[in-house]
Amino acid sequence: RCPLSSCNRIFKDLKAHMLTHQVHIEKCPVATCVFHKKGFVNPYDKMRHVSLHFEGTLTCGFCGEGGICAERRYTSDSFIRHLRRLHGVE
Repeated sequence: RCPLSSCNRIFKDLKAHMLTHQVHIEKCPVATCVFHKKGFVNPYDKMRHVSLHFEGTLTCGFCGEGGICAERRYTSDSFIRHLRRLHGVE
């Protein structure tokens, strides 16, 4: 359970949740993005988010156009997870 009386919610990973109550100093550089104001607690989360703006769409060669992931935008790590889980690529 979160110890803050304003929150008081229950979480499996309380340590990770407590980061959400810290100051979000890492901001997205895209001015029209909600995370430009909201921000992130750590640089890794910001970097992972920003890659969605600047790396473009990673396309799955297995699913192809019109496939189950054709319209999905991936960060590099989530794309690797997709390839492993859905297509058995190691």
